[in-house]
Amino acid sequence: MKRIFTILSVAAGMAGAMTGCKPDDAVSKDETAPVIELTQNDVHWVPGREVTIEATVTDETGLDHILISNADMGLDETIRFGDGVITDFALSYPFTVPETLPANGSYDIVISAFDLAGNEASEIFRLYTDGDIDAPEFVRVPQSTVNLIATPDLAYTLEFEMSDNKALASLQIVCTELGLDETETLEGTSDTFSKTLNLGAEEKTYNFVFTLTDAAGLVTAAETSLIVETSPDFGNMFLTNVFTDAELTRDLYGVPVVMDKKGPRQYSIRFYNRTENGEYLFIPDDTTLEPHVYGLSEDGKSMVYGSERKLALEKKGYYDISLNIATGEYSVTEYTPAEQEVPQIYATGENLGNNFGSWDVTNPDAILQADADNKYLLSITLNFTDSENSQFKLASANWGQEWIMNASEVGPTVKWIPKTGTDDNNCWPHVTGDWLFEFDYITGLSSLTPAE
Repeated sequence: MKRIFTILSVAAGMAGAMTGCKPDDAVSKDETAPVIELTQNDVHWVPGREVTIEATVTDETGLDHILISNADMGLDETIRFGDGVITDFALSYPFTVPETLPANGSYDIVISAFDLAGNEASEIFRLYTDGDIDAPEFVRVPQSTVNLIATPDLAYTLEFEMSDNKALASLQIVCTELGLDETETLEGTSDTFSKTLNLGAEEKTYNFVFTLTDAAGLVTAAETSLIVETSPDFGNMFLTNVFTDAELTRDLYGVPVVMDKKGPRQYSIRFYNRTENGEYLFIPDDTTLEPHVYGLSEDGKSMVYGSERKLALEKKGYYDISLNIATGEYSVTEYTPAEQEVPQIYATGENLGNNFGSWDVTNPDAILQADADNKYLLSITLNFTDSENSQFKLASANWGQEWIMNASEVGPTVKWIPKTGTDDNNCWPHVTGDWLFEFDYITGLSSLTPAE
């Protein structure tokens, strides 16, 4: 495609030094070609992505125009200079490499500069389509902070799963406290690696840096701290009634249920037990029972580390549970919420599917439905149609009351609270498909799990 641009003044991304008009005799005596200095002479790139050619173009008597051309890419661009005389021009020319170009190709883009006397100079910008501009990714990597119980035979396994769109190269693991600096060679577009560390009973913090590199030299880094303590003070504690990693990770959030942190090593929660003889354990990691789990002691009088003896709640209903992992003390108390009238609550937002309108609080299909045994436990199935733009919050009819998340990101500490100010902390799931949303009107606890 042929395009012609006329530079009438200094434009964004194309800056030039402008002087007055040159005498005709100076132009006629000029036999010196312009000078083109490319910022880089070649680039390894990817079809379908934008790239920018940058160069400085100079000429003592003045530039007339610049031509950028390559037939394979359909480039035939002319940049002309209008009023005044441009002697120094900063070229910044972005364009999208055609998606139809085959990979592993080589293409010469010609940049030609012409001065007012007709002298010409050309340089080649070579573009290879074998490039890799996407950094590798950690699919699985240790959490930023891992709390461990100090025992004589304490061991911890670092587990990694990694991917890259082209080819992985290496994983470097560095820990100053262990004198560790190892690099593992990786292969293919996906790979896994694990390393078991023998840490022992010393109370200590081990700081790790993991550096993932792909074949193009692109790098992704992650860090973690292993904190070894006699009695760790976990940032989160969860009450769980599911006991496999698969069940713990199938939700978007809300399973298991996060407890409130009341003080060092102390946690509590008010929640609804929806099944008779519901069984529960306590875990600080919402994705796994390993390496930490707290359950009943043999006599049932305390909660102890490493036990998987489950706490059983005989009746359906609301419970107040508190736990101190330093002493093992715990309490379980049934309670009855004060009677409240529950309004009709709508799930309202954008890109929710199911013929839900945008921010509609009139569609009866968008009303959360009450559980048969608990009028305060509400639910609805939502169909997220856009992983980037689906969002929702809760509202009563005519926007009489709104509920928003108490955090801006979906995470373990999320509850839904009545909106009192101007902030809109809506839920952005960043997933697609049918998801079951459950909301407890009394506690504010909620969850998003795949709809059956």
